[in-house]
Amino acid sequence: MSWINSEVDLGFAKLTSPGGLHICLIYNNEEERKEIIQNFVQSGLSSFEKVLYFADQPKPLDVTEWLKDYNVQIGDLHKPEQLQLATAFEIYTPDGIFEPDVMLSKLETIYHSAKEAGFHGCRGSGEMSWALQGLHGSERLLEYESRINNVLIDHPLTVMCQYDATRFNGATILGVLKVHPYMIVKGMIVQNPYYETPDEFLGKQK
Repeated sequence: MSWINSEVDLGFAKLTSPGGLHICLIYNNEEERKEIIQNFVQSGLSSFEKVLYFADQPKPLDVTEWLKDYNVQIGDLHKPEQLQLATAFEIYTPDGIFEPDVMLSKLETIYHSAKEAGFHGCRGSGEMSWALQGLHGSERLLEYESRINNVLIDHPLTVMCQYDATRFNGATILGVLKVHPYMIVKGMIVQNPYYETPDEFLGKQK
């Protein structure tokens, strides 16, 4: 299976892209969110992809409890490192500061390590509510989200960013729409008509 120009099974839809996939899940229904995440994770594991999940909670994740909550059936993983769970703070703000350059470099490292380990692909999802905690650098969230699209050209990861519409304000949600080429609507993935390329979006921020 090729990492590039391959069909990616998201668990609720299949999509072919010349590079990586950057998807936003904007939700206000927790049960619907859990159903999408369960399918996303399960299909990645079944396809022998490296799967990462970053949860917005202050303590380390208990794998057993997380899998139980999301009804994910992993059976015997081919490699113990196939599924990686972490808190959002551990990944995005390990020193209490959000640095887009550091996080983008992490994505590149994740891609290379997964490929070198022999996985057929790599996908990850993050709960983005950590950005509401007022941590230094979190105001650069949309800059980071836009720049991900450039990274994915040469590092074809599948990235799903989760935004709770009941917690983020309307202006931020509109910005989120502008930086994600794909969005999930009623359990289906669609091309985002509001999307702006990094040059377009970041050019307006100057």
